[in-house]
Amino acid sequence: MRRLLLLSVCLPALLLADEAAKRTKIDQLMGLMNSEALSRQMLDQARQNIMGQLNRPNTPPEMQAIEQEYSEKVLAIIAKSLDWSILKPKMAAIYDETFSESEIDGILTFYQSAAGRAFVLKMPELMNRSMKMSQDLIEANAPQIRKLTDEMVQKLKAQAAQQP
Repeated sequence: MRRLLLLSVCLPALLLADEAAKRTKIDQLMGLMNSEALSRQMLDQARQNIMGQLNRPNTPPEMQAIEQEYSEKVLAIIAKSLDWSILKPKMAAIYDETFSESEIDGILTFYQSAAGRAFVLKMPELMNRSMKMSQDLIEANAPQIRKLTDEMVQKLKAQAAQQP
């Protein structure tokens, strides 16, 4: 009976200690992966995308001012939602739910290796080049997409004209 009582008292403490150890490993993993820097990079990429959309030729200055104000407000919202203090606990919870502690140990081993460090260092370049390649592929299809969009608009206008 004493053993059962002792086990019932000690088991929750042991489970909490295991969870704390796993969370510490997750924090270490996110540090090795430069997760905070990657979150800043995501924000910078969003900023570049939004600002790139605003730099259209022949846009009247008064419209540019309105678009600039809008984009600054949107960027403030995005920056707040991508702040590391908000992202980190959410990401840690995802890692905790997705990976077992032994899997995290293996991932940590990789990221602590020379190959893992190289992967982390080269990941931003890989991401940028991959995104550029994707954008180029999409832009190459822009005329087809515009044509389909124009066709859809015409069909919608024709449909609207038929409505009583």
